[in-house]
This record gives sequence, structure tokens and C-alpha cells, in this order.
Amino acid sequence: MFLDLSAYHLTYDQEFSPGAPVTVSPDGNATTFKTQFDWGGRYNPSNHEAEFYSDPAFAVNPFSQQGGEFTITAAPAANPADYGGQPYTSGLITTQTTFSQHGGYFEVRAQVPGKQGLWAAFWMIPTTLSDFPELDVLEDPNLGSKEQYFLHVTAPSQSGGGFVASKTDIYKGYHQYGVEWNDQTVTFYFDHTAIAEYPTPPEFASLNMYLLLNLAVGGPGSWPGAAPATSIPADYKIDYIRVFSKAATDLVVAQQAVSSPDAVDTTPSYAVPVAPDVVTGTGPGALVLSMSEDYYNHDAKFTVAIDGVAVPGVFAAVAQNAKGQSQKFVFYGTYAPGLHTVTVTYINNMPASASYPSRKLYFDGMTIDGAPSGAPGPVAFRGGQHTLSFVAP
Repeated sequence: MFLDLSAYHLTYDQEFSPGAPVTVSPDGNATTFKTQFDWGGRYNPSNHEAEFYSDPAFAVNPFSQQGGEFTITAAPAANPADYGGQPYTSGLITTQTTFSQHGGYFEVRAQVPGKQGLWAAFWMIPTTLSDFPELDVLEDPNLGSKEQYFLHVTAPSQSGGGFVASKTDIYKGYHQYGVEWNDQTVTFYFDHTAIAEYPTPPEFASLNMYLLLNLAVGGPGSWPGAAPATSIPADYKIDYIRVFSKAATDLVVAQQAVSSPDAVDTTPSYAVPVAPDVVTGTGPGALVLSMSEDYYNHDAKFTVAIDGVAVPGVFAAVAQNAKGQSQKFVFYGTYAPGLHTVTVTYINNMPASASYPSRKLYFDGMTIDGAPSGAPGPVAFRGGQHTLSFVAP
């Protein structure tokens, strides 16, 4: 499932554009960001962290802004006694005093440091200053894999999440980390593609949350382990922070000038995303299956066999049936005149339960060489095999 912002409007935007410097302060008063936790702390001792979250009020300023990006730098502390006894300095920014929201879509585009012991994060906590729930969009502990990152929802009623394959090296270049939160589900996105989903915990009801971004340094006993000297200094580079809402009561803000440091045009699109055609095979004949899905915690996946011969690969429907979308799967081949069979095997069916919706695969129709053939759709498939037929001219 692709990110769909067609029903959203922009409610918070920080592009870190040249000529528009942000400001920071310990209490967040009259500045863009606050630089310490709500309890006044400058590191989290329960996590066994080795950094002190500094700011310009100290000798070390961990923040810099240039070329359309905001950078948080972790560095050795020249005199740890000046920084709570911590051996490293780093930075934390929060919107506790400037912005919070109930539900919507929250996104950061950033480049995380691929160094052992570093721990970049983008997360949210309640404005009520309670410990729960916590919503972690990005939490990268640098455990050795370059293809995964951590996300989770934590509440007294539920704690979920885990390592999710992103199928790319997250330490090369900038990536978009986002979460869509509504009254039914919390859906996590990587580069605008959904990768995981959870039922919304009851504690999220009527709750406003604010944003935090930080670069922690692991100490002995921490999740990422102690950072070796070769990992420091390290940079957490942030291109932008954006928040969107569907609620009419959430005020619209103007889009700031887009100025990505890698010159990519990241202007948000409010058009309904179009699922790309999936094309496979060779030959003069074109068999087209139109498919869609009801997404829940991974796209609906299926395999295809034509006349008993398996087509290589596993296919995933990403078009949303509820939004009237459909996706074309094109199978080129040599189809002799006459009747043929197509077997679609739905391999990851998930029925609905009391706590989550169902994942469904829909057959929306079929053509052979541009002409409709076989049964019309849409038809919701249950898990297992489904046999279709078409007549080749």
C-alpha cells in the first residue's frame, strides 16, 4: 500500500531551508525546538546512554543547519564533568512547546548514521507528560543489518513492533520514515510504502502527542551496545519534518520552501497514488489480471499459474479496493486459441478479528489481448487457490 495524502492537509512543516534558520532553547519558549526532556533531563539513564543532550547554552552546540538540512552531531565531551559526567555530547529536539496533534500522518526524511553504538530516533509522546503511550516511528540501534529498522507502539494495553525489512541500505542517502495514526490502526511507512500495521491502542483515544528527534550514544548495557571510539563523531541528518491531518479543526499551514540537500524534489503530493502495472513474461499474447486489496499489516500476496505452469515470483497487490483502485498484472505469453485456466493462490489471507480488520485480495477482472474474458469482478478471494478461465482468440 502506498501513502495516500489525498484527504490530508499540512499542519506542521519544518524544511530547514537556507535563509530560514531554526532556533532552540532548553525550555522551548519562543523558539522552534526545545532541547531537553519534559522532566528537564538531558539523557535517559534507564537506557544506559552515554551522551548528554547539549545546546548552544553550553560550550558545545550539537546542532547545525546548512544546505537544506539540520544536523545533530554526536561528539566526545572535552570535559565530561561539564556534561553530567557523560563522555559524549549530542542533541535532542522536541516540539513540546510548539506543536502536538491527535492522529494524522507524521513523517521525517533523514539520513541515519551507520555506525556501531549510535541510536537515531523519531518518536512521539503525550502532551499529558505521562509515560504511555509512546509511538516510535524510527528507532535505529545499528545492530549490524543495513536493511532493517525498528518501530513500535508501546502502551499498557499493547506493546508491538519489530525489525521490518526495508529492502534497501538505510545508511545510504535519505529515506522517509512515517506513521499514519487513526482511531482504528497505526500504520508505519518507509519511503511512502506501508510496511507494518497495528490496531490502535485504546490509550490513544483523544490523546495529543508531540515530536522528538534525537541521536543517542550507547553506553555499556545499552541496546546498541557501547559505541567504540571509531563511531564518533557521527551525524543524524534531517531534511524535513512534516505532519498532516484529515481533521478540519487542525489548522492548515503554508508549505515552506522545499530545499532538499540531495536536490530531490520532495514536495508533497495530494493526488491519489496510482499503482504501477506489473509486467512479466514474453510472447505475443497479453493476459491482464486486475487486482486490488484491503490492506492490513502487509499487502495481499499471491502466486499465479497459467494452464498449470507456475509463473515465477510472488506478486503483491497495492491498489486499494475501498478507494476504487485496481492494479494491472500483465502476463505476456503464447496463448493458443481456445480455453485456458489461471490459478491464483492467495498466500497471506488474514480474516478479521475483534482487534484488527481483515486483509483481502480482490479479483477485479481479466482481459486477453485487450478484450474482456472470464468472470467479471470484483470478487473477494479467501486464502488458497482460485481458478479462473479465459478464451484466447
